[in-house]
Amino acid sequence: MSSRSAYLQKRPPGHSFVLVLAFVLCALLVQSCGFYLRTDNLGTYIDSVSLKVVQAPQMRRELVIALDKNDVEIIDGESYDVLIEVIDHEYRKNTSLVVPRRGLVEFELTLHVGVRLEFQNSAEEVNLTLEQTGRVRVNSDKLLSTSAEEEKVRVELNTRIVNAIIDSLYLRLREQS
Repeated sequence: MSSRSAYLQKRPPGHSFVLVLAFVLCALLVQSCGFYLRTDNLGTYIDSVSLKVVQAPQMRRELVIALDKNDVEIIDGESYDVLIEVIDHEYRKNTSLVVPRRGLVEFELTLHVGVRLEFQNSAEEVNLTLEQTGRVRVNSDKLLSTSAEEEKVRVELNTRIVNAIIDSLYLRLREQS
């Protein structure tokens, strides 16, 4: 404790003032260069989206949540900025590992999605093919837990695809502006 008080006594009298002044000068320099923090999301570039998602209600819910978080209104009608249409939504199962001794089977669940983005202001149309894969463990003794596990993986895959759609849409809108 005595070494700390000795250090404080040896400091030059205007030391803290110099530190504050240096910090203020750095902050002014950074601000004068045009740097500032800003939030940038889909709502920065568009106001409204029309959704056409017929065969995938879970994906529609995820899209509605993601668009709401990005401050984008979902509308029905023709006065939208962007149309998001899910053309294809298909799950595929592929058994990848079988362990007969313990009754376990692990399979891959792949979600394949085709999406069409139509931009109203530029009459541009973009087709996306997205795919995500997850693993599901099946225990033949516990069939109820197996279906719950598979449903959990399906929700996760839908969320990842929706994030990819939002990211792709954001990058395209950013390039256009």
